[in-house]
Amino acid sequence: MDTKNDLDQPNESYYLAVQYPDGTWAFPCDPNLGSWKVVPDTLVSDTTGLRYAGTFYFKSGVNQITLNHYAIIVKDYPDLWIGPSDSASIINGSPNSVHVSQIVMEKVAADGYDLAVTYSAKTDASLPINGNVEQVVPAGKTYSYQIDVEGLGTQTKNDIKLWMIPPDSTRLSNYNIPPDGADSDTLYWNFYEVNPGQKISITYDAEVASVLPVTPFLLFSECAIESGCENNTNNNTAETTVYAINLPDYFGTDINLTQNVQTDTSLQINGNLAPVVPAGKYFTVEIQVENKGPKTSSEVMLWLVQPDSVKLVNFNIPPDNSSGDTLFWRFDSLTPGQLIDITFQAGVTDTVPYTPFPLPLISRVNYPYDTDTGNNAAQDTVYVIDPFTIWGTDISLTQTIRTDSTMEIGGNKEQVVPVGGRFNYALHVRNQGPNPAQDVIVWIISPDTVQLHNFNIPPSRISGDTLFWVFDNLSLGQQVDITFQADVSHNLYNVPYRLPVISGLDYIYDTNASNDSADDTVYVVDTGYFATTVCDTINAGPDTTRISRDPNQTVVIADVIERRSRCAVQVRADEPGYYQIMVNTWNDAN
Repeated sequence: MDTKNDLDQPNESYYLAVQYPDGTWAFPCDPNLGSWKVVPDTLVSDTTGLRYAGTFYFKSGVNQITLNHYAIIVKDYPDLWIGPSDSASIINGSPNSVHVSQIVMEKVAADGYDLAVTYSAKTDASLPINGNVEQVVPAGKTYSYQIDVEGLGTQTKNDIKLWMIPPDSTRLSNYNIPPDGADSDTLYWNFYEVNPGQKISITYDAEVASVLPVTPFLLFSECAIESGCENNTNNNTAETTVYAINLPDYFGTDINLTQNVQTDTSLQINGNLAPVVPAGKYFTVEIQVENKGPKTSSEVMLWLVQPDSVKLVNFNIPPDNSSGDTLFWRFDSLTPGQLIDITFQAGVTDTVPYTPFPLPLISRVNYPYDTDTGNNAAQDTVYVIDPFTIWGTDISLTQTIRTDSTMEIGGNKEQVVPVGGRFNYALHVRNQGPNPAQDVIVWIISPDTVQLHNFNIPPSRISGDTLFWVFDNLSLGQQVDITFQADVSHNLYNVPYRLPVISGLDYIYDTNASNDSADDTVYVVDTGYFATTVCDTINAGPDTTRISRDPNQTVVIADVIERRSRCAVQVRADEPGYYQIMVNTWNDAN
């Protein structure tokens, strides 16, 4: 600005401002430069000087530079006069003048003045909209916005105005920095300055109307910053897009719940056939959650109420959390046709308040956009009973020992086996009724000096000298026969040697314990016990000698045999060699 100062005039001043085409005022880039310009006194003759009036940003269009002498302002607005009241030049309307000879404008680079704005929205979900994955918000729900104003240059920016146009069909709230004002549908904020590297963040929430004009409904919002002396205007505006949706249109689908309980037995309870479980036992529960379509679901919640007197264990899919007696599973999404299969076991306490004791198992699935709520709940009842009600039965055990001979020992007729001989075992386990049985254990103690072998049913396990058989189930009337053989040791000298043969069974719900064990005795004797009397002596010749009842044969020993006496036939072999022995036996009708 080229101004002239007369020698006879004291200090003069004027106001200079720049007005944009839209009527708003521009601010100088210089942070401390105001609009009041002073022309200082001079001690020499009239002078003309070029004085710096400021650097301004000019918008496209007609920008207007306004010049106002202080006296002219006071003339139009006397209330703005702040000088002495006897200042005649002002009061009389003949003030001294500032002579403006020329205005010089030069385009300069406003380096270092860069202010940027960014705008973002945050929702809880995204969906494909018109071929693109977009942020979505359900009608009636709330999401959030954030505007960041940041100084990217090397110079401080002054007098900044930020404005934002909110999206339609929303209500804004919870501003961390409230707007300074509103103009029609536009909100604005004023900031005195933003320093290099400084960031100002504005956050607020937007609640979507519960009823939308269309779905999906575009929620478009934009913002911009205005400030002078900006050398990069590409980052002075920002916008963001969110789509409001009616969730049933996108997530409406049929979520189906089924529940099954699996026990080993069912009984008539209150006139109906119901699953039962004995106290102290387990049963299995299966819960299935299925999306029957047609849409992929959002969050699905499953809950189950745990009954009293029950402990739930062995989940293939553990619950996500629990509250009191209720367990919860959460599934973020289920595609059409997807099936979730949850299994676990329920262990009943050993004692219950009474029997039959009901155990209600109640489950429910919760999905806000379910198209069919008629299949969202399930309930089953298992009854706890006294185990003897279904498993109380008479399991009997009998034992059979078979040897080839008997003899009188200690005044009693006993079964005997020679040293190194063999005898046969048979155990007979029978369910006499009236109920089926589970987990029946049969055992036998192997006698000393005996080797057991040739089992028709191998033992389930062996512990020390005891062999065990375990039968998972014995139906009513079922009998199981266990057979095997026993070989006696050859190294027995203290004969007759008593071999106790002891067996038994264990069944927790046996109603008759008197037939659960068996005790027999076998005696091991020397082979001499079987032949102490010489019945006859014969000579072995080239012909085979047959011993029979027929009197025409060489030796008759039938009467000896019939008297059941011990008898030995001596054979004198004149020539050594191999002889085949054949015995012809006869038995009469009685």
